Amino acid sequence: MDAVLRFSPALSDWVLHNLRQGCEPASVVEAMWAQDMPPEAAKAIVDAFVFALRTGSPLPTDSVTVAAAYQ
Repeated sequence: MDAVLRFSPALSDWVLHNLRQGCEPASVVEAMWAQDMPPEAAKAIVDAFVFALRTGSPLPTDSVTVAAAYQ
């Protein structure tokens, strides 16, 4: 079952700003970790922005959907 990660539009703006300023995605993820965001969530959010920017697809505004991890 897929999971929906919800986040604030302010986080969306911050991620987008940093990526457009040339910050490496890994640096953005690390900054999110430093603010106590779970690593998997931070990576999923940043990856969604990177994908949207590379492909011209719509940018996330307040959520991303991720596949549930298999155990």
